[in-house]
Amino acid sequence: MTAVDVPAVKLPYEMGHVRQVLDSARDTKYVGGHAGAVTTPREDARKFRCPDQLAETCECIVEMYELLWRWGNLDRKNRNFYRRFGFVIPDSIVMVKGRPYAWYFMSKKDGALLRKKSESLEIPVIEKAFTDMAESAKNKGNTSGIVAVWIPMTSQFPEDRCPMRYAEYMSITDVRNFLKSGLNATRSGLLQAFVAPHGISNLLIRTVQFHDKVSLALRTNRYLLSQTSIPIFKRAATFDGWQGLSGVMYKYVNKRAGDDIEERIIGAANSLFARIQQERVRQMHFLAPNQYIALHFKVDADHVPHFIFASIIPEEEVILQTKEKLIMEDEVVTGPIPHADLIPGGTDRRISTENGYEPPMTARRRLLEEQEQAELGEVDENGTTMEPLRLVTAHYHEGEDPRPPPPRPMPRSARQTSQEQAKEFRPKMTTAMPTLPTAPYAAVRGPVDPASTGRVHGGTSGYEVYMENMKQPLILRRPGDSTEASRDPDGQPKESTGELPPDAHVTGDLGLGALQISVPRGCRYLESRCDVLVPASWSDNPESFG
Repeated sequence: MTAVDVPAVKLPYEMGHVRQVLDSARDTKYVGGHAGAVTTPREDARKFRCPDQLAETCECIVEMYELLWRWGNLDRKNRNFYRRFGFVIPDSIVMVKGRPYAWYFMSKKDGALLRKKSESLEIPVIEKAFTDMAESAKNKGNTSGIVAVWIPMTSQFPEDRCPMRYAEYMSITDVRNFLKSGLNATRSGLLQAFVAPHGISNLLIRTVQFHDKVSLALRTNRYLLSQTSIPIFKRAATFDGWQGLSGVMYKYVNKRAGDDIEERIIGAANSLFARIQQERVRQMHFLAPNQYIALHFKVDADHVPHFIFASIIPEEEVILQTKEKLIMEDEVVTGPIPHADLIPGGTDRRISTENGYEPPMTARRRLLEEQEQAELGEVDENGTTMEPLRLVTAHYHEGEDPRPPPPRPMPRSARQTSQEQAKEFRPKMTTAMPTLPTAPYAAVRGPVDPASTGRVHGGTSGYEVYMENMKQPLILRRPGDSTEASRDPDGQPKESTGELPPDAHVTGDLGLGALQISVPRGCRYLESRCDVLVPASWSDNPESFG
């Protein structure tokens, strides 16, 4: 990759806004950018002591099941829903103001998505169906005891929403109590059969679409479903509960379901998002620009993807889930690297081997390989090394090396010709040499003399001061100066004007900008220990200190 100007690609979103969201995600909810991370052990313990604070707001779009039912019945000749769209739905009963509104299920005959008749929407029929589901799950070895899940309905009208906007996981006893006394005029939502996952812990897959990118996030509960001593919600919550109850991953791997299970789920979500846009679901719910629809899936024990529900989530969560795809479009990644030619492999220019030119290192490596091969000799069919062939009539003294002498080095004239020939094949930079800033200081090593160690020592001519460093810029104060003349009217010390005492003068130049200055004895300038730093420009005008 060369440092050339690449035209910027116009993105359908503001990358600056994405960076701001990712940077502001470091709070108690997303510590270090990781959802579910615990801020402190005290906060973690407080959450577990308060079970009523473990649930988070979770509402579903109940119109999605009507959309799927109509979508599945567009083609009467091919009604198998799984073959056409790649997923199925569990038994889902929509409740509106405490009364059953619609019951959607998968046909066991042809795999079509069907809706029960109105005479089947009775409480005893629903209770019997969930009882049969519980018995069937127990016969299959499902010991979790979870039969159904209740998800409240979201609506653009506040009066239609439930007062309790949290998901509830129910056993068969909870389902019976819910159907008998839990339904009232304020209850609107979805009563859905619980889908047992393929693993030992409950999981849920959430897919979101940010403009043209569909991403996936997997949440797995930290408890086992078979731990009946733990409350049902704590061992079943995923996206509908406190994030500390589950772990999140942004990929899904299930070897038994196939290596392409993640691509299949993303493909199904992509087609469903397109259908949602076609049916104008966003306009139906009056969603704001910073609100997005999320689709939740689950893979059962038979490795079949199930659509669970759709919800509305804020833009912050969508960006955090899609960040791995968004950062790859940032200009920091796609733009040219400054001074890439200085990096090994940062330029496309290479040494050409045309016209018989061979780089010196390549020629040296070739000669060494030929010499090593001559020492080892040839290798027969069995892989053993054979001695090099010697002439019978060869005459050489005993102890003398029969091998030919190594090649002599090239004469100076030949080396100069080779170097001149190599100049036109050397790779050249496409950019100018970068300007290097000046060093903030330079160390100077003076003569090894105990008298020039930088400390004040006595002498007949006065004090000699040795400066070791040079710094730019330089602002000097007179250390130890506490007289009234050195203070301003407010009583604050004045900054030094940078002038030497009248009797001080430069006695020598130590090189690299360090000067040697002679200061008379008793000078107030050296009443305390200090390091005087003198720029090299002072040698031109030693009478001033500036």
